[in-house]
Amino acid sequence: MGSLTSPAGRPRSAAAVALVASLYPVAVAPAAPPPTQTRRPPQPLIIRVNDGGFHWGDAGIGAAAGFGVALVLSGGFVLAGQRDLVLRHPPQHKERKR
Repeated sequence: MGSLTSPAGRPRSAAAVALVASLYPVAVAPAAPPPTQTRRPPQPLIIRVNDGGFHWGDAGIGAAAGFGVALVLSGGFVLAGQRDLVLRHPPQHKERKR
C-alpha cells in the first residue's frame, strides 16, 4: 500500500496552509482602541408654535360633520321604522263593491 496522500495533493494542501497562515494575523490582530472624544449630551429640541387662539374654521367643519352624521342616523332610524311597520301591518285590500 502507498501513502494516503498523493503527490498531486501536497501542493494543494500547502497552498491552503499558506492561505490560512496569511489570514491568521488579521483574524487575531487586536482592535484599535476607540477614539477618546467626549460626547456631549443631546440637546432637547424646542419647537415654538404660534397659536392664534380659537380656530372658527375648524369648529365649523366639526359642526357640519356632526350635523351630517346626525342626519344620516336619523334617516336610517326613520327608514328602519317604516320597514318595521310595513312588515307588521300589510296593506289592507278593500273588496270591490258590486
